[in-house]
Amino acid sequence: MKPFHEYLPVYYRHTRTKGTITGRTKSHPDFSKQHHRWYKNGTKIVPDDVVLTPITVMAWFLGDGMYRKHRRRNPIVRFSTQSFSISELNDILIPRLEEHDLNFTITQRNELICGTGVVDRFFDFIGKKSPIGCYNYKFPFGSTEIDPVRPSAKTKYDYDLIVRLYLEGAILNDITQKIGCHVDTIYNALAKRNIALRTAV
Repeated sequence: MKPFHEYLPVYYRHTRTKGTITGRTKSHPDFSKQHHRWYKNGTKIVPDDVVLTPITVMAWFLGDGMYRKHRRRNPIVRFSTQSFSISELNDILIPRLEEHDLNFTITQRNELICGTGVVDRFFDFIGKKSPIGCYNYKFPFGSTEIDPVRPSAKTKYDYDLIVRLYLEGAILNDITQKIGCHVDTIYNALAKRNIALRTAV
């Protein structure tokens, strides 16, 4: 399979909302194979042969996971697993996680969650830094734990630098890595200056 190239998202402006951003990759037989593996008769499932490694759990966490620390509560890690059955969680995912000393329980909303005693082990397992800059906000380690979509007043980003890098041809991930911001910050910087996102070729 050939290496991925970043796909520049397309922005669709709506009259009643802020709009949506969408993107897609080219089709590939490997994608079709994985689709048939994870979707049986149109229903999302957990394959019996799923293997949980630091890399696969990292990818899972970036997509469906979250880290949360409230001021008066202990930190947690949560996975959005509402589309899976209770038996798939109990019989496949939880035992596979426990093989790595990661003890998760099921919430009333059918999510997987772990508490304080496991959070540190979880990040020791997957790594303490995101491999993709725009997901840094999901990790408790680093410069900030501030919500990337609604940063606090203490967070000041150089919009001029963001715009200049973008206009010079920098890709989104490179900008997030250099600035240390979420990708939404880039969209906000461009929108404030009425600069349209590059369209995919």
